[in-house]
Amino acid sequence: MNITSILRQALSSALIIGCAVFNGPVSAADRFLIQGEEVIDTATGLVWQRCPLGQTLQSERCEGAMQLFTWDELSYLIPWGYRVPNVKELDSLIDRSRYNLAIDPDAFPFGSLKTTFFWSSTPSFKNQQEPEYANMAAGVSLKTGKVYVYLDASLTQGLLLLKN
Repeated sequence: MNITSILRQALSSALIIGCAVFNGPVSAADRFLIQGEEVIDTATGLVWQRCPLGQTLQSERCEGAMQLFTWDELSYLIPWGYRVPNVKELDSLIDRSRYNLAIDPDAFPFGSLKTTFFWSSTPSFKNQQEPEYANMAAGVSLKTGKVYVYLDASLTQGLLLLKN
């Protein structure tokens, strides 16, 4: 096993542990440090944009037209200094005690959403050589909190970004 494999395995384990610990109700005051257009997740140390790409924060609410993207567009449409979260990072935001929007509304004050499905940078977990999985990727429904690992990458979904 080479060093890259060992590091990937360690990071994966750490993210899984982080996701498992914070699946219960946690208030924004306890978990999220709100700083203008960004929010720091004190449980993971990740810094998130508070609004989906295309919306801006106005009077503590995300306003404007949310942009939708195919998975293939993610690599060249991301603003400098940000990145697309992997599926474990995106899933770590889910509060499974919530209904209709499984994400903290104080930390992420979404306005109207065209979709509640958001892309991750994670490709499908299935073998990409098999034709039925060749154009698949993983995403998370911020409405239900479900992780979808076989989304058709040609569909348009929302995007919530992490700071590099």
